[in-house]
Amino acid sequence: MRFSHLLALFATAFPAFSASKFRARNRKRIAARARSEVDEEDGVVRAIIEAGLSDKKKPSAENFKCRLSTLKFGVTQPRNDEEYAKFLGELVAHGRCNQKEACPLHIACRDEVCTLKLISSDNRLTDRLQRDIGSTIARGISSGFLQTLGLMTSSQGTFDVLRDLQHNNFSNIEIFKSGNYFFSSIYEDAADSENFFEALKEYESKSSEGERKEAYADFITKISTIPRFVSYFNVLLTKVMFEKKKEFNPDLMKEADTFLEGLVMEMTRHVEKAHFLTPNQKNTVRYYLNEINVLSGIPENVQDPKLLAEMLNVYREAVKSVSPKEPCALENVASKIGIAHRKLHFFGKYPEMTPFLPVDVPASLYSRTLSRKQNTSGTFMHFHPGFLHVLNSDYSVGMKYGLFGNLIAREIYRGLGLEIENDYHEVMKNKDFQDAKRCYEEYYGGLCDDTEECTKVETTASEGFVDVESARITHALLRRALQQNRELRLDRAVNDSVILPHFNSLPTEHLSLNGAREEEKWFYRALELNFCHEKVVDSKEPGVLPGSSTRANAVVRQMKEFSRTFNCQKEDENRIAEKICSAYPFVHEKPKMLLQAEVEINAASKAALMLAALAAVWIMA
Repeated sequence: MRFSHLLALFATAFPAFSASKFRARNRKRIAARARSEVDEEDGVVRAIIEAGLSDKKKPSAENFKCRLSTLKFGVTQPRNDEEYAKFLGELVAHGRCNQKEACPLHIACRDEVCTLKLISSDNRLTDRLQRDIGSTIARGISSGFLQTLGLMTSSQGTFDVLRDLQHNNFSNIEIFKSGNYFFSSIYEDAADSENFFEALKEYESKSSEGERKEAYADFITKISTIPRFVSYFNVLLTKVMFEKKKEFNPDLMKEADTFLEGLVMEMTRHVEKAHFLTPNQKNTVRYYLNEINVLSGIPENVQDPKLLAEMLNVYREAVKSVSPKEPCALENVASKIGIAHRKLHFFGKYPEMTPFLPVDVPASLYSRTLSRKQNTSGTFMHFHPGFLHVLNSDYSVGMKYGLFGNLIAREIYRGLGLEIENDYHEVMKNKDFQDAKRCYEEYYGGLCDDTEECTKVETTASEGFVDVESARITHALLRRALQQNRELRLDRAVNDSVILPHFNSLPTEHLSLNGAREEEKWFYRALELNFCHEKVVDSKEPGVLPGSSTRANAVVRQMKEFSRTFNCQKEDENRIAEKICSAYPFVHEKPKMLLQAEVEINAASKAALMLAALAAVWIMA
């Protein structure tokens, strides 16, 4: 069987399928529950709706003028650089400074000490501090920020500045004046965020109660991803999720921790088998693996619905003063939400919901897959709860490993890629590692689509390494999980120190006469879904990753297990590649006896199960 047949099946049935559809599905389910809990009278949602309805009646030129309407320091032309710097600080306080390219400022406050950070040219922040405000510009930024939040007192506002800012970075204000994003508004953000005004119009056009409730849920789904609104909806949707734990089962995300433990053990085993690595090089890789800090789902210190209710009330009180009749009402609501968010979290009064990200740049927990931060203290990854509905669904364990398990493995392998950031013991200079790198470059450089346009090696070789090696190890973990399950069901001892999770999956024996083999097939089908996006065809733009079909097929041709599972023949397009690439030698073990069915299912039942599974995926899309 050729994998391209699988791609054709899914491309035909689900033309707009992508991983983002999974997360949107989860947001919509939680939004529907939020609707039933808070009805349509939630203070913040109502303020957004009324302000949006008022402002959309005005000419766009009039709304464009609202960019500066809520800014105290930006109303008039600043007389000097320090006044302009106060304007920058005010922008951060309002949540207007959340794009690295145009607004490279972050302010973090803990224990009444704030740190002003400037993102360096390589977009990384360091932790080195200097106990000095450093320049007039830095003082102005801190002053504008704290005054806007109402926190400028004699006991607050001590600012640290990163030593590597080299004070002249804050001496030339023209650098910041060139950032057009400083003047962007909620209207521009909303226009780019899933058609805010179209969703609002759709909601208002519904007359029947049933249609109106559905449109309301759709509206919340869309506005919950707008950058200026996400901090509120993170709290609202999380509160609903933990109030309805039986329905959403958020604790299931904890099984990701168990999966990660098994993944690290398996990767460590492969590193130990890498004969070409010196002891110091093996220690380097082991150190990386052991220093990975993972947070799955919602932080424990912010799961209490009572605490979340307190936080929601802060936002609701903040927007009460906004009248929908006033000019620039929507911009004012967005600014009130931004200020409320920073008041809640600065100085540690309330815990953060995305602890691995700067407080001043809130990210949606229900749209992004994960947050990632890497520094000298280790690697920090936060897997957001957008995949909860996948784990809660009646899919096979193979499908869940292909979707969610592979997502975790991919992120781990990014730190072991062809371009290692902290190559302390020169792993990359090792001849075998260099040979593997060339292998990936040649393999991905030779991938061509039907028009004979080949992929760009600089972009795809490193990503291809992540694709291939993460898929191999996730498949190996799936086989181990199936074997463990078989041993446990037969009341036999399991020698492994980690019992791999099944994520509340459909029992293997329900799949077919050969359940384990079917699980492997569903793993590959799910793996392919991870590469699906809105444009299923291959991308022709320079420097862009290969399209869905090319990328998915490239992975399976590097996996002997795929050819064995689907019984690929020499004439098949997706038979095993002539040359197998591996930066970290994969331990190919002889497969143990696959789980034999203990329950026979006739052909009609098997066909019905297949249709039910495909229908479930269609519903998710």
